[in-house]
Amino acid sequence: MVNISKKKILYISPEYGYDENLNNYAGGLGILAGDFIKEASDNSYPILCVGLLYKNGYFNQTFDDKFNQISNQDINTVSYNSNNYLKENNEIKIFEIKTNIGNILFKVLITNIANINLYLIDSDIDSNGELAIITEMLYTPSRELRLLQEILLGQGAIKIMNYLNYDIDILHINEGHAAFALLERINIMVDNNIPFEKAFQKVKLSNYFTTHTPIIHGNEEFAIDLLKEILMNSSLLRYISFDDFINLGFYQNKFNFSMTAFAIRLSNRYNSVSKLHNKVATKMWKIIKEDISFDNVTNGIYIKDWLPQEFATFINNQPLKIDIVNAKQMLKKRILSELNYNSFYNKSLSLKELYKNTVIYDDDIIIGFARRFAPYKRANILFTYIQKLKLFFMEHQNTKILISGKAHPADIEGKAIIRDILTKILANNLQNNIIFIEDYNISKAKAILGISDIWLNNPIRGLEACGTSGMKACLNGAINLSILDGWWDEAYKPSIGFKIGNKRINNFQNDEIASLIFNEIQNIILIKNNADKWATMILNSFNYIKSKYNTTRMLEEYNQLYYKYNSEK
Repeated sequence: MVNISKKKILYISPEYGYDENLNNYAGGLGILAGDFIKEASDNSYPILCVGLLYKNGYFNQTFDDKFNQISNQDINTVSYNSNNYLKENNEIKIFEIKTNIGNILFKVLITNIANINLYLIDSDIDSNGELAIITEMLYTPSRELRLLQEILLGQGAIKIMNYLNYDIDILHINEGHAAFALLERINIMVDNNIPFEKAFQKVKLSNYFTTHTPIIHGNEEFAIDLLKEILMNSSLLRYISFDDFINLGFYQNKFNFSMTAFAIRLSNRYNSVSKLHNKVATKMWKIIKEDISFDNVTNGIYIKDWLPQEFATFINNQPLKIDIVNAKQMLKKRILSELNYNSFYNKSLSLKELYKNTVIYDDDIIIGFARRFAPYKRANILFTYIQKLKLFFMEHQNTKILISGKAHPADIEGKAIIRDILTKILANNLQNNIIFIEDYNISKAKAILGISDIWLNNPIRGLEACGTSGMKACLNGAINLSILDGWWDEAYKPSIGFKIGNKRINNFQNDEIASLIFNEIQNIILIKNNADKWATMILNSFNYIKSKYNTTRMLEEYNQLYYKYNSEK
């Protein structure tokens, strides 16, 4: 256990990706939270974490015979071990939150990320009746359930800390989903006879908020009518009128309440997660505060988790070019033996049939593209120029593209993109060239990163807040090929990787961008065929990312800005 006798920091996130057996993450936000807390543990930071325990996790992805994504629910079996729940007098402690539609009960699973406690809120209690399903699914499409989740996450987190008598010095919320915690901290002080306005100002000084969403309507918002239905006369609003509460979440849409606007107004400081994102966030949120100023902490990765075993000796030692080349060859050989033998980990009959005769060889040049299938990430951009794609593979028969990722079950466009990709692979006989690996998760991410030589990223510029998969690829001996977005906008230099177009890339049409990508890949292949040049580049990339884009630097920057904690390490 971490020594929490000094300053106490509460970190709240809607998802944590740190354990393959606990399906409590959907993508980069959760993986980042897991990486960050592991780093905090290594440095003995007095952090406590709160999240939600999703009974069915996110979802497992399979496909039908028409390549439609099927979202399968998978029960988090860890939730059924009653010994792991917070107890009172040898019985599971039950908490209660008053809402306008009834009182919500919850219990708390205690687990840990490394040496740091993680408290996961669970509504799966028979006495909740229909409300027992609140924490059933991560990012549920139901707006009512989503609001109830965020009430539990924010208000529930503070109730847990208050029950455990933890005096929280710093509250750091990871995205706006937990913003109700900021108000509940005020409520606790008013409960103790401190006037609301004084409590508001005092609490605000130690509230900090990280935003990750550079699209205004991608930020969490709720219809005011829904808030009235659920929060009127609730315990969350016990010291503030509904109208005053709504004003704290007001932005340009007068019918919706913005969790991000609410978090900004109740926080002392707030930060972006890359330098480019800082510009985007500042411009976007001027709608609520003309002189708004965001701090910036560019995301990083937890090196120990994303460094493959073949590279393990490089964590504290400077590799030579021959070392990293040999390690990469061994890494590819190990993973490909597993991947080919296990039908690329695909379970769907449609994908097994599609790839029944496909083999990836050790000397193939592999381009990796694996991430959440949000439309702005443009996973199908190369398919907009299908004749060029076919010609490319005719000229480069030992080059393969690996694609993996999930679309949110409610994201019709995202699911259509996956279906379009798979349909075109089949229709154009590209199954020996483009392989889709279903049900993207941590272990499959590590496999795809490990065998990739080139890591492709082509979002609409300005819409990728940071992104960290490219960092992980470089740590696995791959070269990043990306639009100048997120972290790559500040990290790119010709000695470590490649850019697609320039900073005016959004003026280009998709087929023009596809053409640029093909041209860059052909240039990269020419360099890869020069063994010394390629070895120099992957070594430069590896060393640069390892030294700068890590969670050690990231944690220290948060500490300098917000935590002010003097680690004993």
